[in-house]
Amino acid sequence: MNKWAKLLIFLMVLTSLTMTSLVSADRSYRVHSPRGTVFTLVVTDAVLKHVRIYDFAFSDDGDTFLITAAPLRSADSSQPVSIGFYEKDTVVQSDYVYIGPEKATHEVYCPEGFDRIVLE
Repeated sequence: MNKWAKLLIFLMVLTSLTMTSLVSADRSYRVHSPRGTVFTLVVTDAVLKHVRIYDFAFSDDGDTFLITAAPLRSADSSQPVSIGFYEKDTVVQSDYVYIGPEKATHEVYCPEGFDRIVLE
């Protein structure tokens, strides 16, 4: 009986470790903008599965948000990524960039006030 209990506990631990490694979640980062504000940048799990992000940046005046990215796997078609600017829970502005087959920098104009950018 003791061997069966140890085996059962071992299998349960092994199963839980395997399950947690398969689960991925959204990533969030606290970022300072050139305008002097602090906001949260959220990159969803769907974007992380399909797009390789090399860099995020702002223009010197903070009017433009730049993202340098490429598809995670080589593809002939573009991968759409929605970039949403939020103030609390309200969408202030939303725009799409299309991540093509090669590494490229895309720019999106920023609204005046926001506290969160979500890439989905």
